[in-house]
Amino acid sequence: MILNLKEYLTVPEVARKLALNEETIRRQVRAGQLKAEKIGNQWFIHEENLSGFTRTRRSQSARNME
Repeated sequence: MILNLKEYLTVPEVARKLALNEETIRRQVRAGQLKAEKIGNQWFIHEENLSGFTRTRRSQSARNME
C-alpha cells in the first residue's frame, strides 16, 4: 500500500491540532475510535478520518451538555 503522506497527519500533529495529549490520540487509535495507518512504529491519520473523528467528538460533547 502506498500512502500520499501529504493527506496524512502524524499523532503529534493531530494532538497539537486538537489540543490533546499525544497518548490520548494513540489510545483513540488503538480503541478503533480514530482510524489510522501504521507504518513502522508511527501512526498516520488521514485528514478525512480526523474530520469524522472531530465531528463525532463534537456531537458526543453536545449530548453530554444536555
